[in-house]
Amino acid sequence: MKRSGFTLVELLIVIVVIGILSTMIMMSSTEAVTSSRAANIVSNLRNIKAAALALYADSMDTFLKTPGAEIDFVKDVQPYLQKGTTLADMDKYTVYNANGEWFVYYQLHDENDTAKADASLQKKISGRAESAGLFNASSNNAAPTKKTDLNNKDTDNYEPYTNADYVAMQIR
Repeated sequence: MKRSGFTLVELLIVIVVIGILSTMIMMSSTEAVTSSRAANIVSNLRNIKAAALALYADSMDTFLKTPGAEIDFVKDVQPYLQKGTTLADMDKYTVYNANGEWFVYYQLHDENDTAKADASLQKKISGRAESAGLFNASSNNAAPTKKTDLNNKDTDNYEPYTNADYVAMQIR
């Protein structure tokens, strides 16, 4: 007698294989979303840096040499962003003078949220730190961490971003 159809074991094997494949696809799509978010953050930092430099070129008195000065992002910097550029999480960006040097900061997590920043996002951003000039910062109004030499003295260079809650990019 000839059977037609599939046995229960064959159907279960197919369901397990489909489950494994869908899990792999979900994991890779999450990775892609994290990668694109990291690229978006770095791109926005560069755009804000360029806008701050344009503001500086137009109005040098806005860039006070006083440490602790902060620029009103919406009023001062946003008009210099490329037309059509909108930042969904604009309140997470800060332009600040830390010890006489200007930096653009991005806050990776909400201050009201007790959870730390997403580790996978931090890893993606740290992978771009050297090429993009990103630094560790403990807050949006503190200078990034300076590298130390063999005698534990600060150098003029900053630590590249690794896993802090704030990302900083220097405006030069």
